[in-house]
Amino acid sequence: MNNVRNACSQGRSALRPRLLIIELDYHAEVLTSLCPILAERFDLVLWTTDKIWRKTGLSESLFAGLLVMPKKQSVERFWKAHEACLRAVDFVYFNTLEKHFAFFSRTNFSCPTVMRIHNTNASLFPLSSISWTFHSARKLFSYVLWRVLLCRVWQYRERLYRNMSLLMLPSEGVLARMGPAVRASGFHNISDYCLPFSSLGDVQPAARNDRVVFAVTGSVDEQRKDYDVLFQALTELKKARPEIRMEMIFLGWAKHERAKKVLQRFSELADEQLKLTSFCNYVSDDDFAAQMARVHFLIAPMKLCACHKIHREYYGQTKISGLENDSLRYRKPVIVPQDYTLPQDLNRIALAYSDGRSLCDAMIKMIDEDHWRTLTDRFNDLHNYQRAAIAANFYELLQKLTRQNQPFSQPVPAFGGHL
Repeated sequence: MNNVRNACSQGRSALRPRLLIIELDYHAEVLTSLCPILAERFDLVLWTTDKIWRKTGLSESLFAGLLVMPKKQSVERFWKAHEACLRAVDFVYFNTLEKHFAFFSRTNFSCPTVMRIHNTNASLFPLSSISWTFHSARKLFSYVLWRVLLCRVWQYRERLYRNMSLLMLPSEGVLARMGPAVRASGFHNISDYCLPFSSLGDVQPAARNDRVVFAVTGSVDEQRKDYDVLFQALTELKKARPEIRMEMIFLGWAKHERAKKVLQRFSELADEQLKLTSFCNYVSDDDFAAQMARVHFLIAPMKLCACHKIHREYYGQTKISGLENDSLRYRKPVIVPQDYTLPQDLNRIALAYSDGRSLCDAMIKMIDEDHWRTLTDRFNDLHNYQRAAIAANFYELLQKLTRQNQPFSQPVPAFGGHL
Protein backbone atom coordinates (compact mmCIF):
# COMPACT_ATOMS: atom_id res chain seq x y z
CA MET A 1 0.00 0.00 0.00
CA ASN A 2 1.45 3.36 -1.01
CA ASN A 3 -1.10 6.09 -0.34
CA VAL A 4 -0.54 9.70 -1.35
CA ARG A 5 -2.83 12.20 0.26
CA ASN A 6 -3.03 15.94 0.70
CA ALA A 7 -4.71 17.75 3.59
CA CYS A 8 -6.81 19.88 1.24
CA SER A 9 -7.89 16.90 -0.85
CA GLN A 10 -9.57 15.33 2.18
CA GLY A 11 -12.38 17.91 2.17
CA ARG A 12 -11.16 19.74 5.27
CA SER A 13 -11.03 23.49 5.69
CA ALA A 14 -7.65 25.07 5.04
CA LEU A 15 -8.19 27.07 8.24
CA ARG A 16 -8.28 23.99 10.46
CA PRO A 17 -4.98 23.59 12.30
CA ARG A 18 -2.85 20.62 11.33
CA LEU A 19 -1.76 18.46 14.23
CA LEU A 20 1.14 16.05 13.90
CA ILE A 21 0.85 13.09 16.28
CA ILE A 22 4.04 11.09 16.80
CA GLU A 23 3.77 7.57 18.26
CA LEU A 24 6.85 5.43 17.68
CA ASP A 25 6.77 3.11 20.69
CA TYR A 26 3.73 1.13 21.86
CA HIS A 27 0.53 3.02 22.75
CA ALA A 28 -1.65 1.87 19.85
CA GLU A 29 -4.73 1.75 22.09
CA VAL A 30 -4.30 5.44 22.95
CA LEU A 31 -4.22 6.34 19.26
CA THR A 32 -7.37 4.29 18.73
CA SER A 33 -9.31 6.31 21.29
CA LEU A 34 -7.64 9.71 20.92
CA CYS A 35 -7.36 10.26 17.17
CA PRO A 36 -11.13 10.24 16.43
CA ILE A 37 -11.60 12.77 19.25
CA LEU A 38 -8.96 15.21 18.00
CA ALA A 39 -10.13 14.84 14.40
CA GLU A 40 -13.18 16.89 15.38
CA ARG A 41 -11.03 20.04 15.57
CA PHE A 42 -7.77 19.22 13.76
CA ASP A 43 -6.55 17.90 10.45
CA LEU A 44 -4.49 15.01 11.75
CA VAL A 45 -1.12 13.87 10.51
CA LEU A 46 0.08 10.63 12.07
CA TRP A 47 3.67 9.41 12.14
CA THR A 48 3.90 5.91 13.54
CA THR A 49 5.35 2.47 12.89
CA ASP A 50 3.83 -0.27 10.78
CA LYS A 51 3.34 -2.50 13.84
CA ILE A 52 1.51 0.17 15.82
CA TRP A 53 -0.62 1.25 12.88
CA ARG A 54 -1.90 -2.28 12.33
CA LYS A 55 -2.91 -2.52 15.98
CA THR A 56 -4.94 0.70 15.99
CA GLY A 57 -7.68 -0.51 13.67
CA LEU A 58 -8.18 3.10 12.55
CA SER A 59 -9.36 4.12 9.10
CA GLU A 60 -6.89 5.92 6.85
CA SER A 61 -9.65 8.37 5.91
CA LEU A 62 -9.43 9.83 9.43
CA PHE A 63 -6.09 11.43 8.62
CA ALA A 64 -4.98 14.27 6.39
CA GLY A 65 -1.55 12.63 6.34
CA LEU A 66 -0.52 9.11 7.26
CA LEU A 67 3.19 8.33 7.54
CA VAL A 68 3.83 4.71 8.49
CA MET A 69 7.49 3.94 9.07
CA PRO A 70 8.85 0.55 7.96
CA LYS A 71 10.42 -1.62 10.64
CA LYS A 72 14.02 -1.39 9.47
CA GLN A 73 14.11 2.30 8.52
CA SER A 74 15.79 4.72 10.90
CA VAL A 75 13.92 7.69 12.32
CA GLU A 76 16.50 10.10 10.91
CA ARG A 77 16.25 8.67 7.40
CA PHE A 78 12.46 8.68 7.52
CA TRP A 79 12.46 12.29 8.72
CA LYS A 80 14.73 13.41 5.88
CA ALA A 81 12.51 11.68 3.33
CA HIS A 82 9.35 13.39 4.64
CA GLU A 83 10.65 16.54 6.30
CA ALA A 84 8.62 18.95 4.16
CA CYS A 85 5.41 17.15 5.10
CA LEU A 86 6.29 16.74 8.76
CA ARG A 87 7.14 20.41 9.13
CA ALA A 88 4.01 21.67 7.37
CA VAL A 89 1.95 21.44 10.56
CA ASP A 90 0.80 23.87 13.23
CA PHE A 91 1.23 21.73 16.30
CA VAL A 92 3.26 18.64 17.27
CA TYR A 93 2.09 16.17 19.90
CA PHE A 94 4.39 13.36 21.01
CA ASN A 95 2.02 10.69 22.28
CA THR A 96 4.87 8.41 23.39
CA LEU A 97 8.62 8.80 23.03
CA GLU A 98 10.87 6.26 24.72
CA LYS A 99 13.73 6.38 22.21
CA HIS A 100 15.34 8.69 19.64
CA PHE A 101 15.96 11.47 22.16
CA ALA A 102 19.26 12.49 20.54
CA PHE A 103 17.65 12.97 17.14
CA PHE A 104 14.61 14.90 18.33
CA SER A 105 16.69 17.05 20.72
CA ARG A 106 18.57 18.31 17.63
CA THR A 107 15.38 18.90 15.65
CA ASN A 108 14.09 22.46 15.68
CA PHE A 109 10.34 22.59 15.20
CA SER A 110 8.85 25.83 13.94
CA CYS A 111 5.58 25.35 15.81
CA PRO A 112 4.42 24.62 19.37
CA THR A 113 5.26 21.16 20.69
CA VAL A 114 3.78 19.04 23.47
CA MET A 115 5.40 15.95 24.98
CA ARG A 116 3.20 13.47 26.82
CA ILE A 117 4.86 11.91 29.85
CA HIS A 118 3.63 8.41 30.77
CA ASN A 119 6.10 7.45 33.51
CA THR A 120 6.88 10.55 35.55
CA ASN A 121 9.68 9.09 37.64
CA ALA A 122 11.57 7.46 34.79
CA SER A 123 11.19 10.54 32.60
CA LEU A 124 11.73 13.41 35.02
CA PHE A 125 13.39 11.91 38.10
CA PRO A 126 15.55 9.13 36.59
CA LEU A 127 18.31 9.03 39.19
CA SER A 128 16.27 9.23 42.38
CA SER A 129 13.73 6.66 41.12
CA ILE A 130 16.16 3.84 40.31
CA SER A 131 15.08 0.61 41.96
CA TRP A 132 18.31 -0.56 43.58
CA THR A 133 18.13 -4.28 44.33
CA PHE A 134 20.74 -7.04 44.50
CA HIS A 135 18.88 -9.17 41.95
CA SER A 136 18.78 -6.36 39.39
CA ALA A 137 22.45 -5.35 39.78
CA ARG A 138 23.54 -6.73 36.40
CA LYS A 139 20.58 -5.18 34.59
CA LEU A 140 21.25 -1.84 36.31
CA PHE A 141 24.93 -1.89 35.45
CA SER A 142 24.23 -2.70 31.79
CA TYR A 143 21.54 -0.02 31.49
CA VAL A 144 23.59 2.71 33.14
CA LEU A 145 26.75 1.88 31.22
CA TRP A 146 25.14 1.66 27.80
CA ARG A 147 22.16 4.02 27.81
CA VAL A 148 23.17 6.61 30.38
CA LEU A 149 26.96 6.91 30.00
CA LEU A 150 27.66 5.85 26.42
CA CYS A 151 24.44 6.84 24.64
CA ARG A 152 23.77 9.77 27.01
CA VAL A 153 20.02 9.08 26.89
CA TRP A 154 19.25 11.04 30.06
CA GLN A 155 21.16 14.06 28.80
CA TYR A 156 19.43 14.14 25.40
CA ARG A 157 16.02 13.46 26.93
CA GLU A 158 16.32 16.35 29.36
CA ARG A 159 17.46 18.65 26.57
CA LEU A 160 14.49 17.60 24.46
CA TYR A 161 12.05 18.08 27.33
CA ARG A 162 13.32 21.58 27.99
CA ASN A 163 12.93 22.39 24.28
CA MET A 164 9.25 21.42 24.35
CA SER A 165 6.61 24.12 24.56
CA LEU A 166 4.80 21.97 27.12
CA LEU A 167 5.33 18.75 29.03
CA MET A 168 2.04 17.01 29.80
CA LEU A 169 1.73 14.59 32.70
CA PRO A 170 -0.47 11.47 32.42
CA SER A 171 -3.54 12.89 34.18
CA GLU A 172 -4.82 15.67 36.39
CA GLY A 173 -4.46 13.27 39.31
CA VAL A 174 -0.74 12.80 38.62
CA LEU A 175 -0.39 16.55 38.07
CA ALA A 176 -1.90 17.21 41.50
CA ARG A 177 0.54 14.79 43.13
CA MET A 178 3.71 15.47 41.12
CA GLY A 179 3.29 18.94 39.62
CA PRO A 180 4.97 20.87 42.46
CA ALA A 181 7.96 18.51 42.57
CA VAL A 182 8.37 18.65 38.78
CA ARG A 183 8.37 22.43 38.77
CA ALA A 184 10.73 22.54 41.73
CA SER A 185 13.16 20.37 39.74
CA GLY A 186 13.38 23.09 37.09
CA PHE A 187 10.80 21.98 34.52
CA HIS A 188 8.63 25.07 34.30
CA ASN A 189 6.96 24.05 31.04
CA ILE A 190 4.55 21.61 32.71
CA SER A 191 1.05 21.94 31.30
CA ASP A 192 -1.81 22.76 33.66
CA TYR A 193 -4.09 20.83 31.30
CA CYS A 194 -3.85 17.07 30.84
CA LEU A 195 -5.42 15.66 27.70
CA PRO A 196 -7.57 12.64 28.65
CA PHE A 197 -6.66 9.43 26.86
CA SER A 198 -10.30 8.56 26.28
CA SER A 199 -13.72 10.16 26.18
CA LEU A 200 -17.07 9.19 27.63
CA GLY A 201 -18.59 6.30 25.75
CA ASP A 202 -22.16 6.37 24.51
CA VAL A 203 -23.36 3.26 26.31
CA GLN A 204 -26.38 2.39 28.41
CA PRO A 205 -26.15 1.20 32.03
CA ALA A 206 -26.17 -2.55 32.49
CA ALA A 207 -29.53 -4.05 33.35
CA ARG A 208 -30.01 -5.26 36.92
CA ASN A 209 -30.97 -8.90 36.56
CA ASP A 210 -30.73 -11.62 39.19
CA ARG A 211 -27.02 -10.99 39.80
CA VAL A 212 -24.83 -8.00 40.54
CA VAL A 213 -21.91 -8.14 38.13
CA PHE A 214 -18.50 -6.59 38.81
CA ALA A 215 -15.20 -6.96 36.99
CA VAL A 216 -11.45 -6.68 37.38
CA THR A 217 -10.04 -5.56 34.03
CA GLY A 218 -6.59 -6.30 32.67
CA SER A 219 -4.59 -9.50 32.49
CA VAL A 220 -4.57 -11.84 35.47
CA ASP A 221 -1.21 -10.92 36.99
CA GLU A 222 -0.32 -11.39 40.65
CA GLN A 223 2.68 -9.08 40.29
CA ARG A 224 0.44 -6.14 39.42
CA LYS A 225 -2.75 -6.96 41.31
CA ASP A 226 -3.37 -7.54 45.02
CA TYR A 227 -5.45 -10.69 44.96
CA ASP A 228 -5.08 -11.23 48.71
CA VAL A 229 -7.11 -8.08 49.39
CA LEU A 230 -9.69 -9.07 46.78
CA PHE A 231 -9.99 -12.62 48.15
CA GLN A 232 -10.50 -11.33 51.69
CA ALA A 233 -13.11 -8.82 50.53
CA LEU A 234 -15.09 -11.43 48.60
CA THR A 235 -14.98 -13.86 51.52
CA GLU A 236 -16.39 -11.23 53.87
CA LEU A 237 -18.89 -9.99 51.29
CA LYS A 238 -20.43 -13.43 50.91
CA LYS A 239 -20.93 -13.64 54.65
CA ALA A 240 -22.27 -10.10 54.98
CA ARG A 241 -24.75 -10.37 52.10
CA PRO A 242 -25.69 -14.08 51.75
CA GLU A 243 -28.91 -13.16 49.97
CA ILE A 244 -27.14 -11.30 47.12
CA ARG A 245 -26.31 -13.27 43.98
CA MET A 246 -23.11 -12.00 42.35
CA GLU A 247 -20.78 -12.55 39.42
CA MET A 248 -17.16 -11.47 39.26
CA ILE A 249 -15.43 -11.32 35.88
CA PHE A 250 -11.66 -11.54 35.51
CA LEU A 251 -11.82 -9.46 32.34
CA GLY A 252 -8.40 -10.13 30.92
CA TRP A 253 -6.18 -12.90 29.65
CA ALA A 254 -5.17 -15.55 32.20
CA LYS A 255 -2.16 -16.38 30.09
CA HIS A 256 0.43 -18.08 32.29
CA GLU A 257 0.44 -20.90 34.83
CA ARG A 258 0.68 -18.39 37.67
CA ALA A 259 -2.50 -16.75 36.40
CA LYS A 260 -4.26 -20.09 36.35
CA LYS A 261 -3.21 -20.66 39.98
CA VAL A 262 -4.85 -17.34 40.87
CA LEU A 263 -8.09 -18.48 39.24
CA GLN A 264 -7.86 -21.84 40.98
CA ARG A 265 -7.59 -20.12 44.34
CA PHE A 266 -10.68 -17.99 43.70
CA SER A 267 -12.61 -21.01 42.48
CA GLU A 268 -12.84 -22.02 46.15
CA LEU A 269 -15.30 -19.13 46.58
CA ALA A 270 -17.48 -20.06 43.60
CA ASP A 271 -20.93 -21.42 44.34
CA GLU A 272 -24.56 -20.65 43.64
CA GLN A 273 -24.16 -17.26 45.31
CA LEU A 274 -20.93 -16.20 43.54
CA LYS A 275 -20.27 -16.99 39.91
CA LEU A 276 -16.76 -16.50 38.52
CA THR A 277 -16.00 -15.83 34.84
CA SER A 278 -12.50 -15.82 33.35
CA PHE A 279 -10.72 -16.12 30.01
CA CYS A 280 -7.82 -18.42 29.17
CA ASN A 281 -7.35 -16.83 25.75
CA TYR A 282 -6.78 -13.29 24.49
CA VAL A 283 -9.85 -11.10 25.05
CA SER A 284 -10.73 -9.30 21.82
CA ASP A 285 -12.16 -5.78 21.80
CA ASP A 286 -15.58 -7.12 20.84
CA ASP A 287 -15.57 -9.70 23.65
CA PHE A 288 -14.37 -7.06 26.11
CA ALA A 289 -17.20 -4.72 25.11
CA ALA A 290 -19.76 -7.52 25.34
CA GLN A 291 -18.69 -8.37 28.88
CA MET A 292 -18.54 -4.73 29.95
CA ALA A 293 -22.14 -4.32 28.79
CA ARG A 294 -23.13 -6.70 31.63
CA VAL A 295 -20.93 -5.10 34.31
CA HIS A 296 -22.36 -2.82 36.99
CA PHE A 297 -19.08 -1.60 38.50
CA LEU A 298 -15.32 -2.19 38.37
CA ILE A 299 -12.83 -3.15 41.07
CA ALA A 300 -9.16 -2.19 40.91
CA PRO A 301 -7.15 -4.35 43.35
CA MET A 302 -3.91 -2.73 42.20
CA LYS A 303 -0.46 -3.03 43.63
CA LEU A 304 0.44 0.63 43.36
CA CYS A 305 4.20 0.16 43.21
CA ALA A 306 5.35 -0.70 39.69
CA CYS A 307 8.57 -0.84 37.74
CA HIS A 308 9.34 0.78 34.40
CA LYS A 309 12.67 -0.47 33.11
CA ILE A 310 14.97 0.27 36.08
CA HIS A 311 12.72 2.85 37.71
CA ARG A 312 10.07 2.75 40.45
CA GLU A 313 6.68 4.09 39.44
CA TYR A 314 3.48 4.41 41.45
CA TYR A 315 0.02 4.06 39.97
CA GLY A 316 -2.12 7.06 40.75
CA GLN A 317 0.91 9.15 41.65
CA THR A 318 3.49 9.00 38.86
CA LYS A 319 1.52 7.07 36.21
CA ILE A 320 -2.05 5.99 35.55
CA SER A 321 -3.83 2.71 35.12
CA GLY A 322 -5.83 1.82 32.02
CA LEU A 323 -8.73 1.39 34.41
CA GLU A 324 -9.45 5.14 34.16
CA ASN A 325 -10.03 4.78 30.43
CA ASP A 326 -12.15 1.64 30.86
CA SER A 327 -14.31 3.44 33.41
CA LEU A 328 -14.86 6.45 31.13
CA ARG A 329 -15.32 4.57 27.90
CA TYR A 330 -17.94 2.19 29.31
CA ARG A 331 -19.36 4.48 32.02
CA LYS A 332 -18.62 2.11 34.88
CA PRO A 333 -18.18 3.28 38.50
CA VAL A 334 -14.97 2.02 40.04
CA ILE A 335 -13.48 1.10 43.41
CA VAL A 336 -9.81 2.11 43.62
CA PRO A 337 -7.07 2.01 46.28
CA GLN A 338 -7.20 4.96 48.65
CA ASP A 339 -3.74 6.18 47.58
CA TYR A 340 -4.63 6.18 43.88
CA THR A 341 -5.26 9.83 42.95
CA LEU A 342 -7.95 10.19 40.32
CA PRO A 343 -8.65 13.41 38.42
CA GLN A 344 -10.97 15.46 40.59
CA ASP A 345 -14.03 14.99 38.37
CA LEU A 346 -13.64 11.21 38.40
CA ASN A 347 -13.82 11.09 42.20
CA ARG A 348 -17.56 11.53 41.77
CA ILE A 349 -17.90 8.11 40.16
CA ALA A 350 -15.51 6.21 42.45
CA LEU A 351 -15.22 4.71 45.91
CA ALA A 352 -11.93 4.00 47.70
CA TYR A 353 -10.55 1.23 49.90
CA SER A 354 -7.45 0.75 52.04
CA ASP A 355 -7.61 -2.98 52.91
CA GLY A 356 -9.75 -6.08 52.52
CA ARG A 357 -12.31 -4.96 55.07
CA SER A 358 -12.81 -1.51 53.51
CA LEU A 359 -12.95 -3.04 50.01
CA CYS A 360 -15.77 -5.27 51.24
CA ASP A 361 -17.52 -2.21 52.68
CA ALA A 362 -17.16 -0.36 49.37
CA MET A 363 -18.62 -3.31 47.47
CA ILE A 364 -21.53 -3.48 49.90
CA LYS A 365 -22.14 0.24 49.38
CA MET A 366 -22.15 -0.28 45.61
CA ILE A 367 -24.59 -3.17 45.86
CA ASP A 368 -27.00 -1.91 48.52
CA GLU A 369 -29.87 -0.01 46.97
CA ASP A 370 -28.07 -0.19 43.63
CA HIS A 371 -25.69 2.66 44.52
CA TRP A 372 -23.73 1.75 41.41
CA ARG A 373 -26.65 3.14 39.41
CA THR A 374 -26.42 6.50 41.23
CA LEU A 375 -22.73 6.74 40.41
CA THR A 376 -23.37 5.68 36.81
CA ASP A 377 -25.81 8.57 36.38
CA ARG A 378 -23.05 10.99 37.42
CA PHE A 379 -21.14 10.26 34.22
CA ASN A 380 -23.69 12.55 32.54
CA ASP A 381 -22.15 15.45 34.47
CA LEU A 382 -18.58 14.84 33.30
CA HIS A 383 -18.81 17.43 30.54
CA ASN A 384 -15.04 17.87 30.17
CA TYR A 385 -14.79 14.22 29.13
CA GLN A 386 -17.21 14.55 26.23
CA ARG A 387 -15.52 14.12 22.85
CA ALA A 388 -16.31 17.65 21.70
CA ALA A 389 -15.09 19.17 24.97
CA ILE A 390 -11.78 17.30 24.88
CA ALA A 391 -11.13 18.40 21.31
CA ALA A 392 -12.13 21.99 22.12
CA ASN A 393 -9.92 22.13 25.23
CA PHE A 394 -6.92 20.85 23.30
CA TYR A 395 -7.69 23.37 20.56
CA GLU A 396 -7.69 26.15 23.16
CA LEU A 397 -4.30 24.93 24.35
CA LEU A 398 -3.03 25.40 20.80
CA GLN A 399 -4.48 28.87 20.67
CA LYS A 400 -2.66 29.86 23.84
CA LEU A 401 0.63 28.57 22.46
CA THR A 402 0.38 30.40 19.17
CA ARG A 403 0.27 34.11 18.55
CA GLN A 404 -3.10 35.79 18.65
CA ASN A 405 -4.78 35.97 15.23
CA GLN A 406 -1.86 34.19 13.56
CA PRO A 407 -3.15 32.30 10.49
CA PHE A 408 -2.53 28.61 10.28
CA SER A 409 0.00 27.27 7.80
CA GLN A 410 -0.55 26.95 4.07
CA PRO A 411 -1.77 23.75 2.37
CA VAL A 412 0.43 20.73 2.94
CA PRO A 413 2.43 19.03 0.19
CA ALA A 414 1.41 15.50 -0.73
CA PHE A 415 1.97 12.84 1.92
CA GLY A 416 3.40 9.42 1.27
CA GLY A 417 1.85 6.54 3.15
CA HIS A 418 3.42 3.13 3.63
CA LEU A 419 6.89 2.94 2.16
